[in-house]
Amino acid sequence: MTTKFMMMMTTNLLLMMMMMMMHATSPHVGVADAFFQGWGRDTSSTDINSRSAGRAVPPPKPAGASSWPAKGENDVYFAHISDFGVNNRNQRKVAKVLGAAAHHYNISAVVTGGDNFYPDGVASLRDPRFRACFEEQYSDTDALFVPWWPSLGDHDVCGNVQAQIDYSKNSERWDMPAPYYMRTLQAGKGGKVVVALLIIETSSLEAYFAPEDQDIENRRFQYKMDKQVTSKEAGARQLAWIKSQASEARRNGAEWIVAVGHKPAITAANRQWRGDGATRELGGRMWYAEAVLVNGQLHDALVDAGVDVMLAGHDHSLQHLESPKSGFTTIISGAAGYGASQRSALNIDPEHESYVYAADLDDGDGGFAIYGVGDDGLFKVMFFDEEGRLLWRATLNRKCSRDEAPPIRHYRCVGERSA
Repeated sequence: MTTKFMMMMTTNLLLMMMMMMMHATSPHVGVADAFFQGWGRDTSSTDINSRSAGRAVPPPKPAGASSWPAKGENDVYFAHISDFGVNNRNQRKVAKVLGAAAHHYNISAVVTGGDNFYPDGVASLRDPRFRACFEEQYSDTDALFVPWWPSLGDHDVCGNVQAQIDYSKNSERWDMPAPYYMRTLQAGKGGKVVVALLIIETSSLEAYFAPEDQDIENRRFQYKMDKQVTSKEAGARQLAWIKSQASEARRNGAEWIVAVGHKPAITAANRQWRGDGATRELGGRMWYAEAVLVNGQLHDALVDAGVDVMLAGHDHSLQHLESPKSGFTTIISGAAGYGASQRSALNIDPEHESYVYAADLDDGDGGFAIYGVGDDGLFKVMFFDEEGRLLWRATLNRKCSRDEAPPIRHYRCVGERSA
């Protein structure tokens, strides 16, 4: 073997090694160019979507972190955001604090209450909103490289719903197998299933619950919704599924049955009404789309199915609500992108019969929720704002009466039924 040949081989080997090192150390090599040339984006092969490319160094804690409760040793934690997909300053601020809280509590998952992508969902798998509103927002820390279980909001169903479902095949963390589905979380040393999460799609339920004399064509966004996903027939099928899955989860020993969806079963926020008639549940006036669900029908259906709690969005606010009639709890965490709005956050009625707490956010401010559930059966609720301040802390218990509640701050007893 000649000296010249040896030198050529050595040079080629060095060049190959340099190219490999450049690819390994650059977080965006080949991603943006391929994407914007219209080739699509297989996120399973890109650095930004790999847990190993996330920041192993813990994110800096915000000033408000000094008040954060300690993590329970045997608890499983998960985060809840909604109405986030806007790629604005508020989303970025909330995302950074969410990352710090996710690290602090070592969360196991993130659930979304929909409106993942504004204004009309996504157009296709090549839609740049997947990157701009999701991947780039929540990739600062390894703590957010956990399963994401999204629900569909009314903005999402105005786009290509199948693209959001198919994105699951391209993503290590985005996990949406269908418009509605179930996931579970385990806690404790024995791996007990403590939470069964029913991820539901509320636009089809809205169509199903609409009275026969109400023209469903008049509802908000009806003209551009995915009719296959949001029809009355789809709502009927989903309601049967909810009842079946909730019953099976309880038989299998799940401590908590939790629905995750966009439009809430209960809310204390007043939105303007388009149409005639007042809403019984709110005592205010709303859009028809919201009125159909919050007028008691979704609440009644979930209670009848054996669901304990609903986690929702839609109203750009942070609310904790509890029906005095059924004990059913609704938690709204809808301020992770657009932030609080005058229509929904600052127009909350504290005299509403189900009101427990609502964050006093300035217009445009944001926040999110973290939940912790242990094998002791307790369900911990925490609200944080975009500065990391702990705004609200509650502990839910399905197995107590209020007279017997232990001395835990903001202790709530869930599941009581009034006569």
